[in-house]
Amino acid sequence: GDGRGGHPGGGNPFRGGGGAGGFNMEDILKMFGGGAAGHGGDYSDDAFDAFTQRRRPTQGADIQRNLAVPFTLAVEGGKVDMKLRRGTGKEETVSVKIPPGIVTGKKIRLSGLGQPGQDGGKPGHLLITVQVEEHPFFTRRENNLYVDLPVTLKEAVFGAKVDVPTIKGNVAITVPAGSGSGTKLRIRGCGVPGKEPGDLFAVLSVVLPKKWTDEELKLLEKIQTEPAKPAREKLYW
Repeated sequence: GDGRGGHPGGGNPFRGGGGAGGFNMEDILKMFGGGAAGHGGDYSDDAFDAFTQRRRPTQGADIQRNLAVPFTLAVEGGKVDMKLRRGTGKEETVSVKIPPGIVTGKKIRLSGLGQPGQDGGKPGHLLITVQVEEHPFFTRRENNLYVDLPVTLKEAVFGAKVDVPTIKGNVAITVPAGSGSGTKLRIRGCGVPGKEPGDLFAVLSVVLPKKWTDEELKLLEKIQTEPAKPAREKLYW
């Protein structure tokens, strides 16, 4: 009935005192989820957990690069060096292993060569997309290789043995007498290596001289063609 709310100690809830219904600092801390001083209450544990979560190890980002690979290296396999800048900004040289028979669009993954991790995290990866360069003479279809092989008119008419450069070195092949342009000669096992290695096809291309002597022209005029229908008869749009 004194108008002070019935709280001992003058109605101040923050005033100490051990009387009945009194509040002390330990009671106040419990109201807010804290424990007694020096007892390692829940509040201190939560704060520590939040701190450690903010510093959780983070893996570094991946780096993506395109790599131009020479045609012969893509077929045979080997190694090629490429320049790379990572987190430090310093340029470094990375040796990339090229598996035999790789084609354009294939990806090579080098673990641990990406950006550095944070707070003890592992580095990311280097992801390389391969672009196979063209060759001036050779082309590829699946596991087979093709090369245009120039031969002289004499070699095509009378036949000859000629050397062909291949993945296994020069290989001598026989040009049959009477061969024309477009004739395909197979060289087995000289295509793309692998469990089922491909073949190399030498496609003959008869090369005519730009200039003829009078004697050569007279001989050509004496040559009689077969009285069969012209080869161009089957040509249509």
